Amino acid sequence: MAWKKEPAPKSVVKDDLLYSLNSIMTVFNPARNNAGERVVTLFETGEDPGNKLPSPQAPGTAARTGDI
Repeated sequence: MAWKKEPAPKSVVKDDLLYSLNSIMTVFNPARNNAGERVVTLFETGEDPGNKLPSPQAPGTAARTGDI
């Protein structure tokens, strides 16, 4: 992968990914919210595609089957 001449503006990074990238650690693995794939796409296209993974449901909110 080649470096882009112009960095992607911070404004194109969605908040959930931005919070992961603003880690206080020098070396870290941004894994939440599909961060790894999103960073690669950000570098390749200049846009954050957002988290495409379904968010987990809160306990007790799963659809019930068999109810009338």
